[in-house]
Amino acid sequence: MQIRNTRSSIARHGGVYFITPRSGIAGGHVNAARHALEGGVRIVQYSEKGAAAGDMEREALAIKELCRGYGAMFIVNDDVRLACRVESDGIHLGQGDMHISIAARIFRGKVIGVTVESPRQAIEAEVHGASYIGVTIFSSTTNRYAMPVGLEGLTAIRASSSLPIYAIGGGCHRHMDEIRAIGANGIAVISAISASVHAPAAAAKLVSGWDKAHPAFRALRKG
Repeated sequence: MQIRNTRSSIARHGGVYFITPRSGIAGGHVNAARHALEGGVRIVQYSEKGAAAGDMEREALAIKELCRGYGAMFIVNDDVRLACRVESDGIHLGQGDMHISIAARIFRGKVIGVTVESPRQAIEAEVHGASYIGVTIFSSTTNRYAMPVGLEGLTAIRASSSLPIYAIGGGCHRHMDEIRAIGANGIAVISAISASVHAPAAAAKLVSGWDKAHPAFRALRKG
């Protein structure tokens, strides 16, 4: 799969991008991923850093199998070794992780996402082979190191890059109209789905809400 194809693939699967929660959910990552997939989400990122390596590999493989059953994309957050061991569809990197140019050689033909905080970082990600970028626009209770750039920052980053963009941060699901209008390809959520009493229904509502107001995206997903 060439870079252009990985970019179109991540856009086609997207709209709502689910990141598994690191704590507080009965059944853990696997159950949270299952609920999101049942609701129509087609990108799932496994995000865990504190567990034993063997436990993480078992969870990752279980989520990968679920994603295969739903025709969804499976991404591993940060952990290059784990992503290689379980043969995920791709990896998502932060600014302090492996440089995108090295990741592009290791994950040749796979999806590579990068979190960016500025137009300069977005341009660098695109030049070095990223498939998509994540932009934190609102503060996040799950990532205290995130640097939110707001809707204004998202606008500037959108203008600087042609890569698919996923907006990250608490409350993104309440600002879908503005995020869509700026030109993002979707929103990345955690608690908007995982913290709901009826998580599959919450996921379905988000997916439907994005698709109904974005007919061009809905056509791309079906294409």
